Amino acid sequence: MWKTIPRLKKQSLVAMQKTVEYERLGQLLGDTVTATQWKATLDLSSECLQQSPLFSEDRVREANVSLGMEQKEYAALFTATYLALRHAVRMWKPSHHARGMSPIDTYVQQLQAELQGANWRPQYVAPFLECLAARLEALRDSVAGQCMRMPASVSSMRWRVEVSLSTSSMNRVLRPAVILEVTLTDGNIRTLELDMATFHQLRYNTAKILKDMLTLEQTDTLQRAL
Repeated sequence: MWKTIPRLKKQSLVAMQKTVEYERLGQLLGDTVTATQWKATLDLSSECLQQSPLFSEDRVREANVSLGMEQKEYAALFTATYLALRHAVRMWKPSHHARGMSPIDTYVQQLQAELQGANWRPQYVAPFLECLAARLEALRDSVAGQCMRMPASVSSMRWRVEVSLSTSSMNRVLRPAVILEVTLTDGNIRTLELDMATFHQLRYNTAKILKDMLTLEQTDTLQRAL
């Protein structure tokens, strides 16, 4: 009998990512980034998001020089702004809107509360929301195109346990095996048969990879690469 593996609650993952992306940028902004530096960084980040992966790194270096910021400082600010903007675009659902309000206005109002909850200074909230509202539909198309180029991911998974009672050479074996059936987002289905030792090794390696990913996500090198 097949048993379906429950997916993690999307809300918990989304909430965690919101906290990471928005709070990280809020900490970098502090209250020292000027209005000119903030607007230029927002414009550059949205331009990069629309043109990715064709965007030239020279534009980032040129902006760094023109704004008079330290290279490492601006790299961190630009990366955090890009990631927060991309996340905000991904989370927008045009079908969700309050009565009497457009989908964009509804989302901007919701996002304003989230940014304030992430301890953003008021002088940084309004420009971010204005930039997002003005370009949301164009950015959404660009981000959606980037997602379509990504390889297939896991859509659902189910499992069952089979026990081999005997073989051609032995009358009684009683050897259990775990059968995993993985459905991918492109419609393909993959089936794996694992003995207990291999299954436990898979569980361990999966947990280790997830832990390593969380560690890498916090490094400046990976953030700049993203």
